[in-house]
Amino acid sequence: YYPNVWANTPSKTNFLDIAKKNENGVPIEQMLVNYYVSKGTFKDDSAKFPALVKESNKLLAKQLPNYRFISEGAGEINNGWKIYEMKFEAKTDAKNGEPLTIYGRRIFMPAMRQGVKSGFLITMLATSLSPEVKSVDDVGTKGELKMVLESFEPSQSY
Repeated sequence: YYPNVWANTPSKTNFLDIAKKNENGVPIEQMLVNYYVSKGTFKDDSAKFPALVKESNKLLAKQLPNYRFISEGAGEINNGWKIYEMKFEAKTDAKNGEPLTIYGRRIFMPAMRQGVKSGFLITMLATSLSPEVKSVDDVGTKGELKMVLESFEPSQSY
C-alpha cells in the first residue's frame, strides 16, 4: 500500500519505485524495492550481508552527492521479520538552491523460506523536506514511509 498522493514510477531496474514529491518534483519520501540473490533465510544470508553493504556503499556513493555511510547491523521490521540494514545520508542543493539532506535506509530481507533464491532489497529515502523525518533513524519509522513499510507483507504466499 502507498498513499494516493504518491506516484509509481515505472523502472527497468526496480520492481517498485514509489515516491511523494513536492511541487518541483523533488522527492520528499521514496521507496525502491528490488531483489538480491538469497539462500532463503536470515541465518543462511548473514555471511553475505557485509559484502552487500560494501557493494551498496560503492553504488550509492556514485549516485548521491556528498554520500556518507552511517551504520549497519541486524534488525527487525513488521512484527518479527529479521533484516540486515544500512543507514546513510547525502547532502546536495534543491532546484531552488536551498540545502537538501537525503536520509537513507537500505534493508536486506530474506524471504524466510528455505530454498527461496531472492531476498527483498528495500531502499527508503527521505529528504529534509519531510516534516517528520529529521535523521536516518526516522526513515521508515516516521512520516508516510512508516505506513508504506508496515504494509509490506513478505509473508504472503507465492
